[in-house]
Amino acid sequence: MLLKEDVLQCTTAELSYGLCCFISEVKRPNGTPYTPDSLFYLCLGIQQYLFENGRVENIFMDQFYNKFSAEFTCMLKDFKPSVTASVKQRSNVFYLLPERCCVPNSPLWFSTTPLDDSTMEAMLIRILSVRDLHVRTKVVK
Repeated sequence: MLLKEDVLQCTTAELSYGLCCFISEVKRPNGTPYTPDSLFYLCLGIQQYLFENGRVENIFMDQFYNKFSAEFTCMLKDFKPSVTASVKQRSNVFYLLPERCCVPNSPLWFSTTPLDDSTMEAMLIRILSVRDLHVRTKVVK
């Protein structure tokens, strides 16, 4: 598949394919591969660029980007801070998956159905990666 240079001109299918290629092939100017946290930061920049220019799809959550999301989650698996046992044993948690019928005045915003393991793992990896980047940025400043 031939990709357009401007991501805004790509169809959703082209962008999804391009993102898969990007995370597996992109290298630093000196030829070394990017670390998973740096790749995550680059992809967040792509997502922001899409939003700022009227593309409302979410490259991390929309079903059209499932292949990219799954491949990216695999790359981030080696990059995750440890989670304490007390957090894993909590039973009073809410679920982060929005209800499909949710509207602004709805009393129910999140699902009462537990998330499947793969969805929960993907969400946690991304959240912990963002947290680590944020903490690292504060330390550098």
